[in-house]
Amino acid sequence: SIGKLQELHNMQYGLNDVPANLQEQQQTERQLTSYMQLANADMKFLTSLTHDSPAPFARPEIVGRLAAMLLVNQSQLVGDRCRNLRVNQPERYHFDPRLLLSMLCRIFVNMSEQRSFCDAVRSDRRSFNPQLLESIVRVLERTKAVSQFELEVFTEAADRIASITADGDNMDEEGGE
Repeated sequence: SIGKLQELHNMQYGLNDVPANLQEQQQTERQLTSYMQLANADMKFLTSLTHDSPAPFARPEIVGRLAAMLLVNQSQLVGDRCRNLRVNQPERYHFDPRLLLSMLCRIFVNMSEQRSFCDAVRSDRRSFNPQLLESIVRVLERTKAVSQFELEVFTEAADRIASITADGDNMDEEGGE
C-alpha cells in the first residue's frame, strides 16, 4: 500500500516521466483504497494479537520478518521519503499516517519485551538505526499520534533496544578482536 501511495503521489503531482491518464489514475486510486483498508485492518489485528500474546511472534520463523516490516514502514512514515506519501484527500483512500504510525509503534512496544525481537531489530542492518527511533519519538511528540503514556512506553522500548544494540555492537567488536 505504501508503494501505491507513492505511485498516486507521483501521478497527482506530475512526477512521472509519462503523465498518467485519468483511467490509470482512477485504477490506482481504487487499488490504493482497497490496499489501505486491508492494511489498516491487518495492523489493528496485529496490534491486538501482539498485545495479547507476543510470544508466537517472537519465534525464529517470524520475528525477523516482523521486525523488518515494522522498521521499513516506520522509516517510510517518518524518514526522508515521507513527503512522497502525501496525496490529495488522504482520508478518501483511508490513509491516516498518524494512525498507521501509532499502530506500528504499539506493535513495536508489544514486542519490545521479547529478547528475540530486540535482537531481530538490531540485526536488520537495512532499516534500523537509533536515529530512526529518535525521529519516530519526535514525530509522535509533534503529531500527538499517541497518548503521553504510550509515548513514554515507546521511548523506553526504543531506549532498551538501542542499549541492546550498543551492547551487541560492543560484543561484536570484542568478539572480532
